[in-house]
Amino acid sequence: MLRPPSPIITFTLGFMMLVSVVGQARAQCELEKLTIPDGSNEDRFGRAVAIDGDLAAIGADWHDRSCVEEGDERCGAVYLFRWTGVGWLAEAKLTASTPSNDAHFGQAIAIDGDRVLVGAPATACAVGENCGSAYVFRWEDGTWVEEASFTAPDADFNDEFGTSVAIEGGLIFIGAPNDNSHFGAVYVFRHDGTIWLTAGKIISPAIQSGALQEEFGTSVAVSDDRIVVGAPAFGLTDSLGRGAAYVFRHKPPIWVPEGRIVGPEPIARYDGLGSSVSISGTLIAAGAPWDDDACLDADCDAGTVSLARFVPPNWTRFLTTDANDTSRKDHFGFSVSLHGDLLVVGANQDDDACSTSENCNSGSAYLFRQEDGVWAESSKLLASDMSGGAQFGYSVAASGGFIVVGAPEAESGAAYVFAFGEDCNENGAPDLCDFADGTSSDCNGNELPDECDIDANTSHDCNANTLPDECDIVSGYSTDCNENTVPDSCELDFGAPDCNENGILDDCDVAAGFPDLDGNGVPDECEPSAMAQQWYSIATHGPLGEIGLSIPVDGSFVEPRLAGVSRIVVSYDNAVTAAGSIATVLAACDANGQLVDLSAFTIGTSQGLANEVVITFNPRLPGSDFAFHVPTRYHVRLTGVRNAIADTEREFSVVLGDAFGRPLETGDAVVNAGDNGLVRSLAASSVDFIDPWDHSQVRADVFTDGKIDAADSGFVRSLAAAGLDGSDLQLTCAWEARRERPHRW
Repeated sequence: MLRPPSPIITFTLGFMMLVSVVGQARAQCELEKLTIPDGSNEDRFGRAVAIDGDLAAIGADWHDRSCVEEGDERCGAVYLFRWTGVGWLAEAKLTASTPSNDAHFGQAIAIDGDRVLVGAPATACAVGENCGSAYVFRWEDGTWVEEASFTAPDADFNDEFGTSVAIEGGLIFIGAPNDNSHFGAVYVFRHDGTIWLTAGKIISPAIQSGALQEEFGTSVAVSDDRIVVGAPAFGLTDSLGRGAAYVFRHKPPIWVPEGRIVGPEPIARYDGLGSSVSISGTLIAAGAPWDDDACLDADCDAGTVSLARFVPPNWTRFLTTDANDTSRKDHFGFSVSLHGDLLVVGANQDDDACSTSENCNSGSAYLFRQEDGVWAESSKLLASDMSGGAQFGYSVAASGGFIVVGAPEAESGAAYVFAFGEDCNENGAPDLCDFADGTSSDCNGNELPDECDIDANTSHDCNANTLPDECDIVSGYSTDCNENTVPDSCELDFGAPDCNENGILDDCDVAAGFPDLDGNGVPDECEPSAMAQQWYSIATHGPLGEIGLSIPVDGSFVEPRLAGVSRIVVSYDNAVTAAGSIATVLAACDANGQLVDLSAFTIGTSQGLANEVVITFNPRLPGSDFAFHVPTRYHVRLTGVRNAIADTEREFSVVLGDAFGRPLETGDAVVNAGDNGLVRSLAASSVDFIDPWDHSQVRADVFTDGKIDAADSGFVRSLAAAGLDGSDLQLTCAWEARRERPHRW
């Protein structure tokens, strides 16, 4: 029900209507019921609740099993639960380091990151009962430890220090509403990086004007550099009892009053505004659970909540509301929690479980949302197993996508966790509930159901299996060999190249070790010219004329790495003499430079065409599987004459089956001054870019680094000094020492 601002408050903000409209695609659902792990009847589990992110704390201030002295009772305890992504897991039980009888540890709770603050307002002290205390616990090294305990520096009996607590950013606030004979106070403590220190005492500004017994500190909440303090007995002595909520701002080192809101003039004597308070930035909410205006009855106690906003320089109440179904004795506003554009209000004596009885007290909670500047009651929360007397709504807290509602009178007590927020698939349940009950999955952990990811095009589903592509890949359902976040099967379906039709993308074949000497991303086996380069890596020229090596003609080309070679054809640029004048020598070296025994192989030569010599191997030479680094590489040396004139017995070498081998520089199979001179002259001319068609340059680039320099010249000079000839090179596998990278023709 909408109510105008109080006439005693300056109205500085535009009127904001409260309407009963549920926002589009936003919902809530009961996610889980939490119960006390080691409880008994009347523990009052749910007396206080708090939540921060994935950590929830539930107080059981009448819990007896935490007491250590025989006969003690109601020492109290706090239970911590952690959200795992699919449910809430009990994490720890907190108790005072020195539990005391009837202390009511857990009557108030607050969380800030890795700290939990607990009030025990009935703790006795040296001067009497109900002095009160508070404790802060911190998560350290995988466990919760008590970091400090607090009492009022001026403690007195019945102060009830610890009735309310708040913590944020190294500051702690503890309310003592009965301090100084019910005037009340809030005590401030500050962490200096090592220990907690007393940092001040805040009292009501109204004391100076003669106000009495406000019970200032009954409730307290903090947001950034502001706190709001409830004083529900404000005005009680003038027979009005409106209640008030005060806002203070931190002007270090003191807290300065910034404003207050008070309840409207009540019909009855006590409305109790400030019994509960919450703050979020520059917005505060204050509950008045005994407000009677809803039914204009002095004993109605239906309750209201007021909202106020800071519009400099004033705090202005812009809205007072009750529930759409408000009825007598509901105590709407008994608890409140603001979280962004969400307001949760507890009505712990609502009677939905047994509507024919005014005193059923099953309880309820209400959600209000602000959308486009309009605050709306969006829904009503009830326990799935609501029962009379449970007082569901006695405490409420909201954080992230969760709402926690305490029901302390349900047997040993209970706390219910609701999920709220987006409902992207518009099935009437928040996304978190869809995850928890298995309706939806969130495989990529972005807090959106997978089907919404796909519908919104934030994730793709190329194979139409209802899972985002990245999840297919992570789960192993699909491969992604090139790590481009697209399943390989989709790339193949969309026409990505797979030239050898092995079901693997060409670029992945290459990455896995399939040779690709020309670096074009296509396996060489699919490119005849590239395959020829692989197997016949160097063609040299010498006294016998220009040499060209052709690919095998025995069908082994399809998979020469494995099939091996039985026949090659050597073509010359001039006619050669009869085959009998051509001699061949075969040698093989492994990757370690060791000679391989090839005595079982027979090498034959025969005349082909006028300028061809055919070399045969029986059995065929085993293929070198470059993909798996089978190490064997071959040398073939041919010695022969071009014709019957002077250049007889000139010798040259050619490398077969090895992309890394190098011929001798001048092609005469002898490393001598001629080779050294050739390389030295090229090095002196600073050849930094090898011309692949200039065979002199190719041969002179001994280290195959694309340039001819002193390193090449020095190596050749050292070989020349050793008198190394072609047979030495062949038989000692010395060429392996110069293998660095493939040379591509």
